[in-house]
Amino acid sequence: MAILLTGCIQIKKSTSATDGGIFKSINFGESWKQKVTVLQEEKGIQTIANVNIRFMVFDPRDKNTIYLVTEGAGIFKTVNSGEDWQPTTLSSGTYKSLSIDYLNNNVIYATDGNKIIKTVDGMETWQTIYNETRPGQELVSLIVDPFKFGIIYAATTSSIIKSSDYGNTWQLLSWQEPNISGLYLSQKNANVLYALTNKGLYKSTNAGLTWVDINEGLKNFEGALTIYWLTFYEKTEDIILGTAAGILRSLDGGRSWTVIPTLFDFKKVPIKTVIFNPNNLNEIIFAVNNVLHKTSNGGKTWKSLKSVPTSRIINYLVADPYHEDIIYSGTVKPKKR
Repeated sequence: MAILLTGCIQIKKSTSATDGGIFKSINFGESWKQKVTVLQEEKGIQTIANVNIRFMVFDPRDKNTIYLVTEGAGIFKTVNSGEDWQPTTLSSGTYKSLSIDYLNNNVIYATDGNKIIKTVDGMETWQTIYNETRPGQELVSLIVDPFKFGIIYAATTSSIIKSSDYGNTWQLLSWQEPNISGLYLSQKNANVLYALTNKGLYKSTNAGLTWVDINEGLKNFEGALTIYWLTFYEKTEDIILGTAAGILRSLDGGRSWTVIPTLFDFKKVPIKTVIFNPNNLNEIIFAVNNVLHKTSNGGKTWKSLKSVPTSRIINYLVADPYHEDIIYSGTVKPKKR
């Protein structure tokens, strides 16, 4: 039975001067504009400038539609590449993962604590399709296979499950490795998955049936197994990491790694948010607090970009997969000491 989820949207009125929320750049970080306007019929113009950002999910069938997942304030949607936003029925709470069906973008899955929920009508109504009842387990990641319709992978803290029938039934896959924080699926080969854990990276080449440790190359760099951030480009399997050893990049699916030199001492300033331009691999940006640092030559030289007009911490960076040189950044309030 479908259930309609409702709640209060935790947003401020548009008169607020808060300088947080989501920001957009059309020139790969050189300049930014705050994009926080929420259009809501019954309440008029609102803003999400005071909301903590978690991540964004791009619609696989509509290049202008993006879902914005927040910390505690639910999920928002844009249909014009972030120019303005609208609330969804998931209008409160924190969702650790969201994935959209590649054949029908009205079908969306999300992890909600120990549940997987699903909508088939574009977020109008939701139903629970999986309940995790094992003690100490929480659903942390979910991905929809773009090639094999009906196949979904999900990870709890220490296990991986798979559905082959759109979430109606699930099976437990073999996983004897460390705690998981994220799953990633290749678009080069539908049988290839990666898992980010508290002890590095693991890879499956047989659709999750077995997994192998691919940390050998990372072990060459002291601290590299402490991974703060991972950006994975599904079409190429290129990976960039923010680690306790600094910024590391692999262009061969994790077989080998190179260090991207910066001007920072990583033991004192851990880099937790970093991306590179999928159209120019030498163009890299990372964030430290509310300042961005950018190289256009693979780390040979850097410049600081105090271009995001925020006093908050930049905790999220993502490149738009459809529009060249467009990237988004998200912010969070600094924690009180």
